[in-house]
Amino acid sequence: MTRTLKIFLLFIFASSGFCPLLYAQGQDSLYLRAPKISQETKTVKQNSIQKTDSANPLQPVETKEYYDSGELKASYLYQNGKKNGPAKTYFKNGTVNDEVIYKNDKLNGSARKYYENGILHQEAFFKNGVLEGKGKIYDSKGQLAEEYVYKKGKPIIPRGKQEVKKSEPPKVVEKKEQERSDMDSGLSPEEETALVLRAPRSGTQSEPEFFYLRSPGWAGAPGSESKKEEETVKKEEASPWEFEAGYETSQIVYKEPTVMRQSGYMQGVFFSVTHRPKYLQIKSLTYEPWLNMFRYDFRYAFGEMYYKGRLSNGTPYNVDDIPDYMIETRLVAGHEFEEFDPAKLALYFGLGYRYLNDDMSIDPAGYERESNYVYIPVGVEYMKPTKDDWWYGGMLEFDGLVGGWQISHVSNVNPGYGDLTNNQTKGFGGKFSLRLQKKAQDLDFLLEPYYRYWYMADSELTPWLLNGVSIGSGLEPRNHSNEYGVRFIARF
Repeated sequence: MTRTLKIFLLFIFASSGFCPLLYAQGQDSLYLRAPKISQETKTVKQNSIQKTDSANPLQPVETKEYYDSGELKASYLYQNGKKNGPAKTYFKNGTVNDEVIYKNDKLNGSARKYYENGILHQEAFFKNGVLEGKGKIYDSKGQLAEEYVYKKGKPIIPRGKQEVKKSEPPKVVEKKEQERSDMDSGLSPEEETALVLRAPRSGTQSEPEFFYLRSPGWAGAPGSESKKEEETVKKEEASPWEFEAGYETSQIVYKEPTVMRQSGYMQGVFFSVTHRPKYLQIKSLTYEPWLNMFRYDFRYAFGEMYYKGRLSNGTPYNVDDIPDYMIETRLVAGHEFEEFDPAKLALYFGLGYRYLNDDMSIDPAGYERESNYVYIPVGVEYMKPTKDDWWYGGMLEFDGLVGGWQISHVSNVNPGYGDLTNNQTKGFGGKFSLRLQKKAQDLDFLLEPYYRYWYMADSELTPWLLNGVSIGSGLEPRNHSNEYGVRFIARF
């Protein structure tokens, strides 16, 4: 009776969820359920599995799997009861089989598979548990055999004319319903229903393994249309690097209320470089960064302005053809939201510098002025696709002044005057634009009408010197500027 009770209690214990070990597909792969969180920290070894439970669900916990003969088979990181972070599987000889990244139990980020001799076999990229972007297959010598593109887990037309040799066709094996019903693999529903691509082993007798390219109907698999293998496709997966360059023209109106007004037309060139990292490597861990967009902008514009004002004695004073030029540079970082795909929504912030040179020294009563502003841009961008590769959208930005300084070269009027430098601490700016984009195979074209605004409060007072003797104080009065323009952009 006592022995029967012990067996019954052991059966209840084993079926209550405390035994996390499950096999799937014979010896194909070994999966672990997420370890339960206990109130104490302990380490146990059971059935070639080593797991560590932590009382802190936010602390990453490493879980390892072993072959029956004792060699390390796989390692995972669990956080808050789910797979989070890099994971690896190994051949019996100790070389890496797979390298993947999990986020909340789903594959996210780059994934690689190797031959038993260490040569790269496959490369892929996952987003939310399904394939996304370009996938590559290499032969046993490391040469590229095939290259495909996936969109939301579904294959599209192959990117090139590389083909697997007819003597070594890949085999597609579907998971058996009986195996799927008898075993819990811990995979996502997308992975459970997917097909598993297996490549020939060239005579090697290594452990069977899962491959990454798993979507039914991918080019080359049964049921796919052979004509797709011969088509040349446009680029579907965005490069991590993006470049923009173009020409702009605008009108600027600058006012110092009750003092003067200056206006004119500017034209110039600009370029920007954008980088979108898919993941970051920090020591031995790989992360999918929240800041997934970094951009550098540069702008140069020049033109001639018309000045209308008064001299200090009240006499009207006008000057034509004043040479002006402007330089603006900045670096921004932000987050592009995947939830709005295929539309694109991004938030960003950064640090910028703006320089304006206005040289009225061409007139005997005028002098050169240099404006310098350091500011923080914060903005939002949105683009939405339509049919026939057209996109439309826009951006809205606020610019907060960090600090500025105005240099007035009054020595141009009288060599005895000392040049004035006035610090500016209060001000702000903004920008609004609309964008119309036509996507092409290698080059996109954009039209962007825009509006910019800047407001600066009164500057700090600075002593005005004549031959080293103070004769008063100089002030850069409050002012604002409005700029209306349009940009013609090429993106590649």
